Amino acid sequence: SGRELVSTGPTLGWTEDIQDGPVFRPTEAEFRDPFAYLEKIRAEAASYGICKIIPPVRPAVSAGLVLKEKDFKFTTNVQYLGVHKPDRKIAKSSKKNVFYRSGKVYNLNTFQKMANQEMSKKFGCAGNLPRKVVEKEYWREVLKEDSRRVEYGSDLDASGFAPSTDCPMARSKWNLKEFAKASSSSLSHIGERIPGVTDPMLYCGMMFSQFAWHVEDCFLNSINYHHQGSPKLWYGVPSSDALKFDQVTYKHVFNKEGAKKGGLDLAGATGKDPKDLQRREDEAAMHFIKKTTMFPPSILLENGVKVCRILQQPGEFVVTFPQAYHGGFSTGFNVGEAVNFASTDWFNFGVSAEKRYQRLRLAPVVSLEELTSAELDRRRAAAKREAAAPAEGSAAAAAAAAAVPDPLVAVWRHKVQELLEAVNFLKPAIVVGTYQGAMSPTNCEVCSKLCYLSVFVGRKFGPGCLDCAMGAARAKGARGKLQGTLYINPKLKENTEFLNAVRPSSGGAESDSFSKILSLIDSHLITRDVTDIDVPKKARSRRPSHCLPRPRQAFSSAPPQHVDPLQGPLAQVCPQTPPAEASSDSLTCDLVDPLVEHMVAEPLEPQTLDEVLGSSITITNPL
Repeated sequence: SGRELVSTGPTLGWTEDIQDGPVFRPTEAEFRDPFAYLEKIRAEAASYGICKIIPPVRPAVSAGLVLKEKDFKFTTNVQYLGVHKPDRKIAKSSKKNVFYRSGKVYNLNTFQKMANQEMSKKFGCAGNLPRKVVEKEYWREVLKEDSRRVEYGSDLDASGFAPSTDCPMARSKWNLKEFAKASSSSLSHIGERIPGVTDPMLYCGMMFSQFAWHVEDCFLNSINYHHQGSPKLWYGVPSSDALKFDQVTYKHVFNKEGAKKGGLDLAGATGKDPKDLQRREDEAAMHFIKKTTMFPPSILLENGVKVCRILQQPGEFVVTFPQAYHGGFSTGFNVGEAVNFASTDWFNFGVSAEKRYQRLRLAPVVSLEELTSAELDRRRAAAKREAAAPAEGSAAAAAAAAAVPDPLVAVWRHKVQELLEAVNFLKPAIVVGTYQGAMSPTNCEVCSKLCYLSVFVGRKFGPGCLDCAMGAARAKGARGKLQGTLYINPKLKENTEFLNAVRPSSGGAESDSFSKILSLIDSHLITRDVTDIDVPKKARSRRPSHCLPRPRQAFSSAPPQHVDPLQGPLAQVCPQTPPAEASSDSLTCDLVDPLVEHMVAEPLEPQTLDEVLGSSITITNPL
């Protein structure tokens, strides 16, 4: 008959050893406020990495009808099922590592017909089959040397939620078209449309269409809704095991020869040198960022990594938490929709994500500095409104203080300390000043970081971030002689003053760093109108291709004004020993890979903000 037998191949007994992920059923009252409910279940759910939420309401209009009315059409990706094996070379050109466009255009009806035909060839019929049967057949297929190919309509700029107010799901705040725009998500502050991040994307799957192991961009949260069709099977790893996940996969998934082709020996190095280990981990992390690496969870189970499984049915949500690895596949034809969001807890992971993207020189989809500043803007405005209420002065101040979570304050203090360190290091040739108007995040020309609170621009360097500016100076041995201007966003002062007001000083490191940055800005304020100044020609945007470009901010490339670091108020804010004389050819510095010396000294991919910054980040006045 030509039909494949489903009973052949490995037994895959390990599939019964995976624990089930948590399932939550909110009441109608709890369902009204999604972010309050997610915060309520966060502690339990995040310990698994992913969770399932079964809502108390159902849609009145199917996604199929919604998309039919829109005359929805899409082109699929072709996926070759397969797994990296320890003794198999990882060639960059391998079909098993590349998803590419099929060139076939479908509507939902024609794609469903194709998907059902393929499922009938495999199982004799199309429709829902027991999870155990489909799961084992998927992994048998993946583990074959010559595995099949499938099609997947992924990252489609559309939504299956009905516009009609007669649909209870469409009216709810769980409608993903509105979810990321809710004020409780920090992504609502982004001033541009980013499909998949600020706006949902649609996913049309068939039997064995897979989403490979990955963490969300910038370690963000995500929420996925299953509109219709066969179930989707998920695997999840909590952030607490993310580092162990990296270490295990580097050893057991990526092989020695393939890694050497990429420039690093992932399997053979001893890992005794922290810099070497950091480089190896970052190199291998690129495979997961590309979302093309799939391997069985048995590798993780055998090495003590916590893994859970969720079977998502139509009408159910799956939520992933910050830095939670996840992957999975469709058990048949289905339609899903997903979008990112940033919970307050995400700020604990934002610095770690930012550092990883800097080391990999990848443009992030969002700016940690912009989101932190925007979130503080929102809370500052709320505090101002509360303080204006009659006879509620002290109560309003207390409410405002309680409304600023520790993760936000910790990130802000870290950014303030980074700026103070840069001024202290580069001060002999730095003008610290603000400029008029709002600042758009600007990519560092070296590491692609999105700079928002401060940007350094020199004669032959920039625009760039503080890390790369200091790295450039170190590379030339020209401490304090990298000529340039450090532009500081006015938001830095406004939000630092706000935090000083709502978090009374206890004399600790937090209030000390805040006081220093305020003194620095007040004593050395230069306002510039940069609207007519050209951007250096080599300043290029490196945002991911799926993001719409931001307007570029103009910076001065003229020689900076010289400030004597040992005179005036600035000397008291950032005292330092006069630098040694440098040769004249080091006064304007071309970059010689500054991140090699400056960035790899960061801790090995920490899980939380505390691990990024060490004991110095302890909040001195916790709420």
